[in-house]
Parts: sequence; structure tokens; C-alpha cells
Amino acid sequence: MTFEWEKFHLAMHTLAGAGSIQRRLADAYTLHLMHVAPAELPAEVRPLFEHLRAELTGGSLEANSGDICDRVRRLSDDQASEAVDRILVIHDAVARSGATFA
Repeated sequence: MTFEWEKFHLAMHTLAGAGSIQRRLADAYTLHLMHVAPAELPAEVRPLFEHLRAELTGGSLEANSGDICDRVRRLSDDQASEAVDRILVIHDAVARSGATFA
């Protein structure tokens, strides 16, 4: 299994948990996805990941988890849901890209 697949897999579990969509999104990103290098993702979903990263970090590569949580908390339910949809699309692409399972 690849690092990227594992991070997106864990993010999906976080997104499926309890709590507001904003809280689950913030946790999925700060605990798992902020550690993913865009260059390691399939080329077709890199722009989606960059958009997600920019939306959740305000475009700052130095944003910390507190900054990200504050930004995500201000997202509407529709905006947060769209971000979750992007994560699902990226997760599917990573899973199809040849991740191997041990």
C-alpha cells in the first residue's frame, strides 16, 4: 500500500465519523491529507488536491492545524460537502493508480 493511499484511506474513515462536516473535514485534512505531496498523486487529480489545499489553508504552505480548523469552521455545509466530494474523487484515483495491498 502506498503512503498516499493510506492517508486518503484514513481520511475517508475520519470523514465517515461523528461530528459536524466541518470538524470531520478539518480532522481529515490536518491528521492525514496535509502530509501528502501533490507530486505523488496521479496527475489528473493534482489540480483538485491543490484546490483543496488552497481552500483549506488559505494558500499558505505554512498554515498550521489551528489555522486550517479556523478556515474550515467558516465553510458553509455546501462548501464543506464540495471539499469532501473532491477528497472522494482523489481517493478513488489514488486507489485506481496501482496501490498494492499487503
